[in-house]
Amino acid sequence: MQNYSLALFSLLVSLHMGSAHAALGSNVDSVAIDAQKLRALHVVQTHAALSGDIRSYSVHQMNLSRGVTVHEYVNHSGTVFAVKWQGGAQPDLQQVLGSHLSEVKEVLMARHEGFRGRHPVEVKLNNLVFRSFGRPGYFVGQAYLPKEVPNGFDAGGL
Repeated sequence: MQNYSLALFSLLVSLHMGSAHAALGSNVDSVAIDAQKLRALHVVQTHAALSGDIRSYSVHQMNLSRGVTVHEYVNHSGTVFAVKWQGGAQPDLQQVLGSHLSEVKEVLMARHEGFRGRHPVEVKLNNLVFRSFGRPGYFVGQAYLPKEVPNGFDAGGL
């Protein structure tokens, strides 16, 4: 219970960080800004969600300090439709979630009293899906915009 409380506290503290440029839901230009703000090594890979569709989506991987890796997924129209992270600390969620942070924060604050045990945090809205789990020294999470996900992309496999 104590480890879960610490992980939840860390998540909520990271939700209160100051504003920065948005990532999730913004255009591909924000990815370079994120890499700079997060002081990350930035690598880009292009993937096809459906065979034959070579411009389906790209993945921008950012390697941060303390072994944290952030992936930002950009669809063919240039919109960041998904993000995921993993590592020894939470990334700056304001930087990663951008304007969607307030939606996640609102739901988590409303549910705070209902958390029991070491369960993942999950927020499912019509326009946003957010999942996160953490314990001291290890955090994972993902968020995506269902309406922006390319055809053939399995968001459940993030």
